Amino acid sequence: MSESNFDTTPTVGSSPRPKSRAWLWIKIPAGLIAFAFVFEALFLAWYWIIPPWSEMRDGKIPASALIKDYESQKEDDPKLPALRWKPIVKAVPKHVSKVFIFAEDSRFYEHDGFDYEAIAAAMQYNWKKGKILRGASTISQQTAKNLFLSLSRNPLRKWHEVLLTYMLEAKLSKAQILHAYLNVAEFGKGIYGIEAAAQAYYHKPASALSQEQAVALAATLPSPKKHNPQTQTRAFAQRTRRVSSAIRMVDQYLVQRGKKDTGATSALPTDAELAEKLREVMADPASEKADAEEAATESSPEDREAAKILETTKPEEMSGEALEAAGEHLPADTSPPVLPPEEIPAPDAPAESPAPEPNGEGSTPP
Repeated sequence: MSESNFDTTPTVGSSPRPKSRAWLWIKIPAGLIAFAFVFEALFLAWYWIIPPWSEMRDGKIPASALIKDYESQKEDDPKLPALRWKPIVKAVPKHVSKVFIFAEDSRFYEHDGFDYEAIAAAMQYNWKKGKILRGASTISQQTAKNLFLSLSRNPLRKWHEVLLTYMLEAKLSKAQILHAYLNVAEFGKGIYGIEAAAQAYYHKPASALSQEQAVALAATLPSPKKHNPQTQTRAFAQRTRRVSSAIRMVDQYLVQRGKKDTGATSALPTDAELAEKLREVMADPASEKADAEEAATESSPEDREAAKILETTKPEEMSGEALEAAGEHLPADTSPPVLPPEEIPAPDAPAESPAPEPNGEGSTPP
């Protein structure tokens, strides 16, 4: 054959034609989306199967992600208080559990994990105020977050909270969710669950708590490490009055309508108007102002010194001078009194009488 038939000499001025890269703009995003779907599918499958759902239905609550986080922090910092967590199988009395419902999620038995009415009301309220003052997190959301999500922040954390909340509602009854919530909620530094909180602050089991003591513990939840029955801050006092007012409002509502508080859900404020009033009581402007003032002053040198004294000295060992140096955060009596609630005006309402105390238990898992 002639060599001219196989001439591969490149033509002067020519260059190899580059391959098109347009496919990158399609395949890379498609690959990322597919990976995200696979990851979320595995995430859902894991939490649908792995958690001890059957044991939780029987009232046996495992250590939450937040409790495990605290145990890790304790290993890194031995100076932290010892972990106090005493999960209980038997439910707390209804007069205790209902306090947390009215304080945290008045429509708990009405929604599917998310209170859309409360979300809309919070958005409208915050828009008017120009800043975030009112939230709408439900007990189901808080339980899912406490049980399964650590403190680490990532872009998918809120989305996972949504998925886990719906999963929790699908796997457990409302009573079981409430029982889990009370067993893993944080009530102070290293204090988790209502049993440990009752022992730490009142030296009694959760089953023996009075309604006033339950009110104080419910008032602790928004910021338990700073505002609790031991520190007795102004923000804690304001929150205590708000929770007390909410309880009185519900009791008054029952009396006005001739209803009897006999069951676990009979006293729940299913009325939309009452639910909105409860939200207003829990986020009234006067209390918001006091909370803002408390937040502005709590990081002062005096408050830091007071916190140091409270962390290193037991209340019963503190003298009057020590209490004064601590900013009088603690009363002389080691059992902090609960402040009386504010009066709630009720035009054309009959004289208030105490609601009969039920014999049942409010958070008993079926």
